[in-house]
Amino acid sequence: MDFLNSILFEHSALQATIIISVVIALGRALGKLRFAGVSLGVTFVFFVGILAGHLGFSIDNQMLLFAESFGLVLFVYELGLQVGPGFISSFQHGGMRLNLLGIGVIVLGTITALLLGWTMGVPLQDVSGILCELLPIPRLLQLLSRRWCRWGMTQAELPWAVLSPILWA
Repeated sequence: MDFLNSILFEHSALQATIIISVVIALGRALGKLRFAGVSLGVTFVFFVGILAGHLGFSIDNQMLLFAESFGLVLFVYELGLQVGPGFISSFQHGGMRLNLLGIGVIVLGTITALLLGWTMGVPLQDVSGILCELLPIPRLLQLLSRRWCRWGMTQAELPWAVLSPILWA
């Protein structure tokens, strides 16, 4: 029993490998089940992972970072295998136009962010954070509240002013 306890609850590389493998295996198995004709597929792995965390299973932070990075590498590799062969041929069928459109959207967004930052007096570091979505939402609300409260907007109105374009779109 002590062996099982150490394998499942004491943080080690073996424990992390076992927990991650069990979560993936259970998620894949449960994902094949159909409920009212609907199957969640690999999405069920996420739900099993959430359940495992709720039940108290955890892994070492270093192993978690490794698993996240390794999973991202595998995902990008698999995506490249699937998309890669058709990537060059897509340029012949309108791909160049779509890429130029994407570059245009990025340039237009950059110009818009810089102009709004300049007109509102927002520092360039914050403008680049907003543009790249690296600025957390609470920091963005704090930054905007300083500007908008000077214009007569209350703190209670601020989230609605920020979210209303998104909600009404």
